[in-house]
Amino acid sequence: MPDKDLTLTAQWTAVERTITYVYAGDVPEGKEAPAAVKGIIGDTVVVPEIPTATGYTASAWVVDGADENGKVYTSDVTVTTTWSINAYGVTFDTDGGSPVAAIENVKYGDQITADMIGETTKPGYDFVEWTYADGTA
Repeated sequence: MPDKDLTLTAQWTAVERTITYVYAGDVPEGKEAPAAVKGIIGDTVVVPEIPTATGYTASAWVVDGADENGKVYTSDVTVTTTWSINAYGVTFDTDGGSPVAAIENVKYGDQITADMIGETTKPGYDFVEWTYADGTA
């Protein structure tokens, strides 16, 4: 011991926690979640913008492991968004032919096949093909 009073100063190292980003659900091909980052207790969890992809919808990010203020808590944090494939309706303009029932919930990327489409007839005409509203086949 020295021959006088001492003051000892504590030295600290921040405890790091991992913030992991996860894509769940119907993740679009080629889409990858952001890389994990390090945070320390008390840091605010960084929540990226909601990702986008044609034909898909991503939910809001859900943070698990942070406190109610979005701060890194005492454990690792997982930030998740869930993807879903968009579904669309298809209607048919028969241009004076017999009605054809609409097709509901066609998922993005699915093909509409002839067996899915009802038959239409128009007196005095032979059916040729269906085209998009812009005239393309």
